[in-house]
Amino acid sequence: MIFLAGDIGGTHTRLLLGEVCKGGWQPLARADYPSDQFERFDDILTLFLETERWRPVNMVLAVAGPVRHGRVRVTNLPWTLDALQLARDFQQEEVILLNDFEAQGHALPILGETDVVTLQAGEPDAEGVRALIGAGTGLGMAQVIPCAGGWRVVPGEGGHADFAPRNETELELWRHVRKELGRVSVESLLSGPGIERIHRYLCERDGVAAPDSTAADISQAALADPAGRERQALRQFVHIYGAVAGNLALLDLPRGGLYLGGGIAPKILPLLQAEGFLDAFLDKAPMGDLLKTIPVHVVMNVSLGLLGAAEVAARLTAGR
Repeated sequence: MIFLAGDIGGTHTRLLLGEVCKGGWQPLARADYPSDQFERFDDILTLFLETERWRPVNMVLAVAGPVRHGRVRVTNLPWTLDALQLARDFQQEEVILLNDFEAQGHALPILGETDVVTLQAGEPDAEGVRALIGAGTGLGMAQVIPCAGGWRVVPGEGGHADFAPRNETELELWRHVRKELGRVSVESLLSGPGIERIHRYLCERDGVAAPDSTAADISQAALADPAGRERQALRQFVHIYGAVAGNLALLDLPRGGLYLGGGIAPKILPLLQAEGFLDAFLDKAPMGDLLKTIPVHVVMNVSLGLLGAAEVAARLTAGR
């Protein structure tokens, strides 16, 4: 039986057709689309299905936004998805909508050794809670909790919690962003747009005109020039990332591991390794020694959400 899995975010929409087989599932077709080039998700889905000869019976879609009663409005796009409407329009037995980080959480237990890079080995507990945090177009979080027969994934919207400055530099940054946005959430800084805001702040602080640079431009320049202002911006971003990840570790105590997902972390891995991420992560007196026991990993597989949605879709389809 054929299923469709999707990962729908503010930057990319990734779709996959898979087939349930002995021992799991196998991929049949996949396509990636730029989300902002389409007015509706339905347009992408129609285009994808028109180009493939396989027809799914079920869909599981990971969506960047809070899901409630089978509906979700994509956080960084003017799209609203309704599971019942999609099932009717595309003749599906069932359509399930998951928060994107809920889907990513379902993929954590099946990651291979090449899918992750370890920043801190810690003292891993295979049966311990796992935590997921990931910066991309926005910032997502989730818990993966062991339970009878498998794992339960609990998504959250921690990216929209208030950003708490830890020092004078971050306080000035907070003031700068507050003028722009009115309220400074963690996601305001720990995201692609956040990288751009940090860079603009540093330019304004130093009295120079801020170039019209994207987060990708700034990240690439930071990797190329250790002395540039872009490197300063990414260093500040990495410090904030470490501090927020440390807060999440204190909240969840993820002895099974804390994972950095999202699209940014694998692209700036050398900076996460060299620019003070772990220093900020551990700077939680009197709990620094406790946090040294938490394994910390960077997920290098950028299709984590799609993989998790496919896992859920395969189980749904196999059970019918």
